[in-house]
Amino acid sequence: MKFSSRHARRRGISLVQCLVYIAGLLVVGNVAVKALFAVISGTNRNRAVAQDIVSAMDTGERWRKDIRSAAGPVVVKGAITEIPQAEGLTIVYELKGDQLTRRHADGSREMIVQSDVAASTLVKESRGELTVWRWELELKPNGRGASMRPLFSFLAVRGS
Repeated sequence: MKFSSRHARRRGISLVQCLVYIAGLLVVGNVAVKALFAVISGTNRNRAVAQDIVSAMDTGERWRKDIRSAAGPVVVKGAITEIPQAEGLTIVYELKGDQLTRRHADGSREMIVQSDVAASTLVKESRGELTVWRWELELKPNGRGASMRPLFSFLAVRGS
């Protein structure tokens, strides 16, 4: 059986076609890898923002608990908030630079917000016969292209 050369060329692929297909696959693979790394980077940024939110919410709840259990009037001196507790002990919240710390009644300190703090403001409000404390905590945006500033407001009333 003889095959004509004209007929054989039609059924096979040439080396040039093979190289074009390989180049096309490399381009598609490159785009897919870049998209994968973009998704991974976005996921890591979202995880960091979520951790900052959880940290701020935990801090706010701890602050509210401290205010509710205050044994005397809360004292605000600039960036320092003193919350008197039972038995003459005092809990102190202090903003130094961009770090917010809480000094326990036993004197030990802990950094309570894991990200950088942009601002911390404590405001005393009178609402009828109640004195309400409002704490506004602003964190520095985490990562590039943050679409909104992380600002939290917490309200607390000192227990009777």
